[in-house]
Amino acid sequence: MTEETKTWGGRRAGAGRPVGTGGPIKSPEERKDKRIVLVCTEEQHSRIKALATEQGLTVSAYILKTVLK
Repeated sequence: MTEETKTWGGRRAGAGRPVGTGGPIKSPEERKDKRIVLVCTEEQHSRIKALATEQGLTVSAYILKTVLK
């Protein structure tokens, strides 16, 4: 019986995420991993998005800023 070299599994050169694309490691206090779901109409969504854009914010950042005043 001859031994064959396996070509699957294990560590391979070039595999995985490119170095430096994972972003900085955040502390548990800085990590944003909680979600709140908001249900609204198309018109409400458009208005919220427009207001956020006017202030140069994402919709999420705009809502947080507005709610947590």
